[in-house]
Amino acid sequence: MADCLDALVAITRKQGGLLARTIGDEVMTTFRTADSAAAASVEMQDAVTSSSVTKPRSLAIRVGFHFGTVLADQQDVHGDAVNVAARVVNQAKPGQILTTGAALRRMGPRWRSATRQIALADLKGKHGQVEVHEVIWKASDMTLMQVAPWVRIPPASTARLVVSFGGCRVELGGERAAVTVGRDGRNDIVVSESTVSRLHARIEHRKGRFLLIDQSANGTFIVPEDGAGGFVHRDSVELSGSGLLGLGTPPSPNSRTVLRYEISRCES
Repeated sequence: MADCLDALVAITRKQGGLLARTIGDEVMTTFRTADSAAAASVEMQDAVTSSSVTKPRSLAIRVGFHFGTVLADQQDVHGDAVNVAARVVNQAKPGQILTTGAALRRMGPRWRSATRQIALADLKGKHGQVEVHEVIWKASDMTLMQVAPWVRIPPASTARLVVSFGGCRVELGGERAAVTVGRDGRNDIVVSESTVSRLHARIEHRKGRFLLIDQSANGTFIVPEDGAGGFVHRDSVELSGSGLLGLGTPPSPNSRTVLRYEISRCES
């Protein structure tokens, strides 16, 4: 992972970009043009899939970028454009590059011709839907589209997931698509224990499903109220019903690393 992150930062600088910050296994960078961001994204995917960077383990990255105004200080950038970029990368699959209509309209012909629209997405904090486009960096992997995916299909159900820890309560579904948990103070839910990684896990809402994605050193224990428990480490699993999540250690009465989750569904 360290070699992978070093490669991403080196490619950023090669393409004229700047490193804004890293958190866990995520890197946030800025570029002056959308073309530079697209070029860097493709080079990053090529580098990470090559054996020279990820050997002996096989790693994959998800890339998302957006064009907009940011507020900059000496060590970081903030603002609506940063939030949109974060939401877009949450929509990407491993090995995928996603961008927005705002960035696409500022690309040159070469890069625009290498994209396809795949969705209209509801992103937290944005009024109306945002165009989501995929940058095709590996033509052999492109799936033939049978239905225009940006034609919105009403969902069959409305799902909500509530995650709680101490006095903190976060609800996913609707406008909120993801929540992060970990030791770092920039997470949505902060658990300040030594067995918890800085960015321990992320829970994402994807088309009515809730996925727990573990990114930690010690893994996450899952104890549903109505089923057998499980363990996930550097992998993802779908959550259902309600239960407990143990960050780094199994849930116990005296544990200070236990979160509670509960999913509710309302058919439309």
